[in-house]
Amino acid sequence: MSRTFLLERFQPQAGFGDVLGVQGAQISPHLQPQVSFFASYADVPLRATTVTDSGVRRTLAASQTTFTLGGSVGFLNRFEVGAAIPIVVTQQVGAGIVDPGLAVGGSTVALSDLRLQGKVRIIDVGSFSFAASLPVTLPTAGNAAYAGYAGATATPTAIAQWRGPRRSAVLLDLGVALRQPQQLLNLTVGSAFTWAVGGKVDLLPRFNITALGSIGGEVGFLKPSAVQSPLEALVAVKWKPLRSLALTLGAGPGLSPGYGTPRFRILASLGWVPGDDEPYEKPAPLPPPPAPVAKAEPAPAPVPAQAEVAAEPEPVAAAPAPAAEEVKPTPPPEAAAAAPARAFQTLDKVYFATARAEVLPGSLHVLDDVARVMKEDASIAKVRIEAHTDNSAPAAYNQKLSADRAEWVRAYLIQHGVDASRLEAQGFGLSRPLVPNLTVQGKATNRRVEFIVVE
Repeated sequence: MSRTFLLERFQPQAGFGDVLGVQGAQISPHLQPQVSFFASYADVPLRATTVTDSGVRRTLAASQTTFTLGGSVGFLNRFEVGAAIPIVVTQQVGAGIVDPGLAVGGSTVALSDLRLQGKVRIIDVGSFSFAASLPVTLPTAGNAAYAGYAGATATPTAIAQWRGPRRSAVLLDLGVALRQPQQLLNLTVGSAFTWAVGGKVDLLPRFNITALGSIGGEVGFLKPSAVQSPLEALVAVKWKPLRSLALTLGAGPGLSPGYGTPRFRILASLGWVPGDDEPYEKPAPLPPPPAPVAKAEPAPAPVPAQAEVAAEPEPVAAAPAPAAEEVKPTPPPEAAAAAPARAFQTLDKVYFATARAEVLPGSLHVLDDVARVMKEDASIAKVRIEAHTDNSAPAAYNQKLSADRAEWVRAYLIQHGVDASRLEAQGFGLSRPLVPNLTVQGKATNRRVEFIVVE
C-alpha cells in the first residue's frame, strides 16, 4: 500500500494565457517573463468507502492546501519554458478501520514535486491556434504522503485555442500522463488520459474584470473506474487593477468520486502578467467632424480675402486650392502637432494579436473609422500604412511581422471600400522606436500602426 502519489489535481503552470490551470496555445513575447502565486484549498479530497460497514464513507484526507509559485518566459515568440514550485499542507485523518496502515493521522507540510514545462506554438489558422507542451515533474516530495510521485512523470499535451470577441477564448488540452503505478486499497494511480476545457470572456471590460471557467479530469489506463477518474469544475473572476497585475478569486465543486476530487475547492492567485490579455479598447464617441484628420484644408477667413485681392482681375477664378498650397493656413490647435507629418490622428490605438498579423476585434472600429474617412474625403489621394514593433524579437522577425501587419490593415481597408490605389503598406520593424525599449510601457508605445497622408 502506497501513499506516494500527488493528490492535488489543480496544478497551474503559470504559462502565458493559461486559464485556471488549463494551458493556452499563446506564447509569451520574446524574453518577457511572468510570475504568479497560487493558493488552493481542497476540502476532503480523498475518501474511502468501507464494504463491511454498510458503505460508510471514511475520510482519509480532510483537506489539502497548496501554495504554488510559478513563472514562465518566452523565446522568439514561438517557444516558452516555465517552472512551478508547490508546497502542500495535508490534513490526514486516521482510518484504521479501513486499513491498519492508515491509522495515523495528523497534519504534514511538504515540498511537492517540482514542475517544469516546455511549450511550442505550432500554427495559427484564423482565430485558431495550436500548440504542444511537455509538463514534467521531478520527485522532490520524497516519501511525503499525497505530496508527490515516487518517480519523474511526463504529460505530453496537445493544445488548441479559439479566440473570439470581447477578448474571449476557449482552450482545449488533451494529454497522456505517464507515471509509475501506485496502489492504495482499490485505487491505482498510474498513467492516464488527461483532458481539460477552459474559457474566458470580458465581464466588465471597462474595469478590466474577466470571467474564467474550466472543467477537467483524467481517466486511468489501469482498471479504469470512477475512483480512477477525478473530475471537477471551477469558475473565477480575474481583476487587473494595474496593466501587469492580476488578482484572481475562484471556487468550484468536485464532480466525481475520483481521487483528489474535493467536495469543493477555493483558490486565489496574484500575478505579474504583462500582456497576458490583449488590452481592451474603450470605445470613444466619434467627434462631430467627419474624422480627426490632419491635412491641408481651405484657408481660414483671412486667407480667402487675400486670395480675392490677388485675383481681382478675374473675380471668378478658382483659386482656393492653389492658395491653400501657397499660403499655408494655420491648422486648428488640435491638429497642429500632427500637421507636419500629415498623419491620421486616430482616437484609439490599433492592437494586434500577440506575434500575429491580425487586428484584435476590439480595434476594428479604428480601421472602420479610417475607411469611412477615406471614402468620404476624396482629397486624400493616398495613405501609407506604417507598422512598427518593439525589440522583443530578432530584427528580421520583427521586420516581417510589421510588414505582414501593414498588409493586413491595407487588405482590411480595401475590403471595406477603399480603393487599392489609394493605399500603401510598409513595415519598419524595430527601426523607428518612439521611446527606448527599456520598459513594458515603452515597448507598448513602440508597437503601433500609423496612417500617413502621402498625397
